[in-house]
Amino acid sequence: MSFHPRMMAAIHGFTPLSDSSTFSADGLAVDCWHVRNSAHAGGHYVSRHPRFVIMRDGYRIPLSETRDGDLQHCAACFVPAGMEVWSKIAQPGTLRHMDIHVSQDRLHGLMGRPPETIAPFFLRDLRTISPLVQMLADPDRPEPLREKLADCIILELLNQRSTQREIVSDTHVVGRLQGYVRQNLDRKIGVDDMAADVGLSRSQLNRVMRRTSGLSPYRWVLAQRIEHAKAQLASGQSFAEVALHSGFADQAHFNRVFKSLTGQVPSDWMNEPTQSVSAPILQDRTS
Repeated sequence: MSFHPRMMAAIHGFTPLSDSSTFSADGLAVDCWHVRNSAHAGGHYVSRHPRFVIMRDGYRIPLSETRDGDLQHCAACFVPAGMEVWSKIAQPGTLRHMDIHVSQDRLHGLMGRPPETIAPFFLRDLRTISPLVQMLADPDRPEPLREKLADCIILELLNQRSTQREIVSDTHVVGRLQGYVRQNLDRKIGVDDMAADVGLSRSQLNRVMRRTSGLSPYRWVLAQRIEHAKAQLASGQSFAEVALHSGFADQAHFNRVFKSLTGQVPSDWMNEPTQSVSAPILQDRTS
């Protein structure tokens, strides 16, 4: 028997690139979407049935349980029946995702307990289910196989919800972000971009930066740029070259930031008997 879920949505900034691919079975419906999004695309969604949302191609979508709540950058999530979910995507691009709608009765049968006891959750990684998602999205697969694949994906997501709630250590977050800054010295680095790279909300990222450095994320990035600049100055590059290679608008901007963070202008720092770099040195990009 086919299953016809109902979902209300108020969204903007999305353009379908192809017709959605839909598969349904008893108490189960799977929709596969491929869309283009503009900058700041988003909106909110609510379904009368429980729903699993799965991003594809390694994408993590920013979602929140409330309109003004912290955005969780997730690869997959579970949304209980009747719960609103809000999204806002900063950068334009394309994305593919899958919605698995499931009836209360079918989910109860899979889990062995009432769906009402399952809290919403947001997962940062798909881990082992990516191949299963790819097979489920293939319309040429036999329908009985696709139905079993959907059940397996649901069960695995529910299994992963506890293991992925582990708090990532501050050391891991800072180390990953240092690599992110290193690879993006030549462009503006936004707080949302940083949060998305480590799978945290803006407020969570701000707390990590305050704990580890006493700086806001924005000031922390400037400090990383200055440490990179110090290494370049020590190697004999000119002030103008250092400013350019460290991601500053011009030499005057570089001088102002350098003094605000170190208490000295670059020339005074260079004239000291010894120059030390207190943070890990960020080397230039090699490509």
